[in-house]
Amino acid sequence: MELTSLVDELAGVGPELVKRFTNLGVKTIHDLINFFPRRYEDYSDITTIEHIKPGLVTIQAQIKQAKGHYVRRGLHIT
Repeated sequence: MELTSLVDELAGVGPELVKRFTNLGVKTIHDLINFFPRRYEDYSDITTIEHIKPGLVTIQAQIKQAKGHYVRRGLHIT
């Protein structure tokens, strides 16, 4: 398999996925490797709660207790 090979040669890529890739302009394996999302957010920088400022942040926490309840039409929310 080469970078110029079509994406449908990859294991697990069927006709429906080939259609989706084609709509995104991805035809070859090279295109797939170089396809990046429009927006990428990096969540690897963990902030302690005492240093949180407005904006996007990532914190690490331990959940001690969680409750769930049912709302309309049997939807369960935790």
